[in-house]
Amino acid sequence: MNNKNLAILVMVAIIMVAIAVSLSNRVNKPSATAVEGDLIQGLDPAVIGAIVLGGGDEFTTLRRAGRGFVVAEKDNYPAKLGAINDLLSNCLKVRTTGLFTSNPDHFADLEVTEDKARTVVKFLRAEPNEPILTGLIIGKNLEKGDGSYVRLLAADAQASNNVYIATDTPWISTDAGQYLDKDITSFDRKEIAAVTVTDINAVSYTLQRADPNSDTIVLSSTPEGKKLKTSDAESTFNAMTSLRFDDVARDDGGFTFDRVYICRLKNQTVYRIRLARKGDKTYASCTATYTGEVPTDARTESDEQMKEKEAKLLAHDNASKFAQQHQGWVYEIPSYKANYLTRSLDELLEDLAKPGEPNEPAADVISDADLASPAETSATAETAEPDEEPVQAPEPNQPAAADPNASKP
Repeated sequence: MNNKNLAILVMVAIIMVAIAVSLSNRVNKPSATAVEGDLIQGLDPAVIGAIVLGGGDEFTTLRRAGRGFVVAEKDNYPAKLGAINDLLSNCLKVRTTGLFTSNPDHFADLEVTEDKARTVVKFLRAEPNEPILTGLIIGKNLEKGDGSYVRLLAADAQASNNVYIATDTPWISTDAGQYLDKDITSFDRKEIAAVTVTDINAVSYTLQRADPNSDTIVLSSTPEGKKLKTSDAESTFNAMTSLRFDDVARDDGGFTFDRVYICRLKNQTVYRIRLARKGDKTYASCTATYTGEVPTDARTESDEQMKEKEAKLLAHDNASKFAQQHQGWVYEIPSYKANYLTRSLDELLEDLAKPGEPNEPAADVISDADLASPAETSATAETAEPDEEPVQAPEPNQPAAADPNASKP
């Protein structure tokens, strides 16, 4: 081999080394390639069988149940439809500005692994083995500039290796409680006719309207010498206009329901809330009944009669639906609301003022004379002239005074 050929081989070797180093640097130091668009594409909500949310070691599972979802970690209690829609909307809004890497070796540093990620969302099929439809992992924020590293989850393993840069990533809650439909009752105060409360000692009382159209709340029977505390009566009367729970569980029979709150609406729906206490928490079991007449006559009637019949049927259906929805569930309710629902009769009453003992002492009345000085008061007394000179009675054993006008004998 001559020197010329040797020189050519050396040059080729140097070029190959340079290429190898360049490729190595590209692998070890990923850079973004412009890829703009929606991260998740073509997701059909109708085929979603379950949604798994997580971050770190905590996960929440939302499973399909009919047309809605239930929260698996809360004994399959119904999920709030609005919360599910918001979750889907937030995930579908994630847009990418560039592909950063497809190398799994970088996942841990970018915090796009399931154990290190800020947020993990998986959409699964409804099949028994629940294969993944799609999903996303939100990792750490960019070192410079706005945005985060996001990784696509897909049935295709290669696609699941793609880590993108997204400039705007939503906050997605992974707390099971955020997906519960926590509303128990919600209606206008005007719909309430009366409420009856029975305390732990089986003592009951009823708060009702002074008349059907009155806003004034009275006690059905007020003990002698007592009067109603208006503010406390109002909060107890209105307690079910907006009743929500903090947590929920299946009724396992371990509760002693020894208090009752009954709310009667003007449309003859009756809500019955049984209450139990464990430690510093209060739990409620709920049901409802329609006590009015259920129309069965299908004869043609006037518009007014038809509206009345429809209102009765709607009240009957709503009560039945409420009873079915809440059967077998026990709700932990907020402490302030529990106080309203369990308030005893003694807590609602206060003593009437006794005769001669007004509720508040009368204010002292200050006259002009009270404001005058002692000297002024004395001078006024000395100079004051009576309206008429008093007539003095004669002293005993003294002759009467002679009348100068009397005639002499």
